[in-house]
Amino acid sequence: GPPERGLNSWPDLTVSTRATGPTMTVFVWTDHPTTAVRAFDPTGAGDAFAGAYLGAMLKGRPDPVDEGLRVASTIIRGPGAAPLIERLPRSAGVVRDVDAPDPGSVVVDFDRTRSVASALKRSATHSSLPFSGTPFPEQGDPYAIELLALATLHQYGFWKGSDHGYDGPMWTSIDGIRRKGSDFIWHAFTRTAAADPTVLDPLRLAAEPLLFDQICLDDNGVCPVPDTGSHRALQQQYGAAIDQLGGIRSIIDRANASPDAVASLLESLAEIPGYGEDPLAKKANLLALILVNRPERFLRLDRSGSIAPIIDYHIMRTMLRTGCVKVEDSGLLETLGSRAWVPAADESAIRHAARDAILVLCDDSGLDVGAVDGFLFGLGRSVCLETEPPGCDVCPLEAACARKIDLFQPIFRTTAY
Repeated sequence: GPPERGLNSWPDLTVSTRATGPTMTVFVWTDHPTTAVRAFDPTGAGDAFAGAYLGAMLKGRPDPVDEGLRVASTIIRGPGAAPLIERLPRSAGVVRDVDAPDPGSVVVDFDRTRSVASALKRSATHSSLPFSGTPFPEQGDPYAIELLALATLHQYGFWKGSDHGYDGPMWTSIDGIRRKGSDFIWHAFTRTAAADPTVLDPLRLAAEPLLFDQICLDDNGVCPVPDTGSHRALQQQYGAAIDQLGGIRSIIDRANASPDAVASLLESLAEIPGYGEDPLAKKANLLALILVNRPERFLRLDRSGSIAPIIDYHIMRTMLRTGCVKVEDSGLLETLGSRAWVPAADESAIRHAARDAILVLCDDSGLDVGAVDGFLFGLGRSVCLETEPPGCDVCPLEAACARKIDLFQPIFRTTAY
């Protein structure tokens, strides 16, 4: 190398000792800070690091050491190889447990997904949401972080069930405007916190089981949210946990001080009731996306791809109807078409396949999770509807879509989405 460059400026260096002589390899030490995680089983950490390092290096990624550290920190958080097996695409054909359905019965249709990705590239470039302004807290709201974290905790289950299965989406009026479930929650929490910020106090959340009901009153003076009992329980458990951790701002500050802010936040949320139970961490990744996308940029985004797909029932429905996720079991197809309750194993298979399909869509379109998720979420609430015929004639994906409009998201009650 040029003599004016010091040895420490090179990650590694091959120096010729003389014009025709042998070469000497000089290795230079570099520092790679890590984030502490709760270890369950250290077995395989070294192999996981080596495999991830080599894979990242062969793909030409700029940070193979950091990739190795990230994967090693993942595998030690569960028994054996389970934490990494859980992240394998369903197309890998790995049976995760005895209750899992036939891994070939729900698959990603890669040809269809490539076609949809091309349409997304034209339509979804600017679809990532800013999460600011009605029904979200305005930019500069002094309690925005606390409000966003608490309201995201309650982003699940906005539909009514019957003995058969699905019985319709949740709609209600609040402050004279008819809103669907997710928007209702955002508006209710934003409105109440503006009038009384103490509803965001972790001690109140932990001590007052009916606080959720008081926050979420519609124009009829009732709380219309289905499965209210689970919301009350999560509110109290979340409040107690957040209080012990010094508040959500402290958690985010620690994340921003770490080498990878998003990864650090997700690791912290994995230990918090209401966020940590979901294997696909829908609400945790949603909160990370919100904090990254807000005008205040509450959370630093260090590398693309660190926010995982946010898989809710709108995403599953659009993945099934477009054909990106293909169900090859006739019994499951009938259950989905009739909107009946599905077993946990079938719901898990569809949801994981939807996650894998979104990852393919991101890779093939060049768009990030925020853009793809924002577009499909909006599509599922405005075009590819639950209770009305889908507006295929105005859908930007119409040319690429399989039009399996008889299919529906799996009907499964959970606090995850």
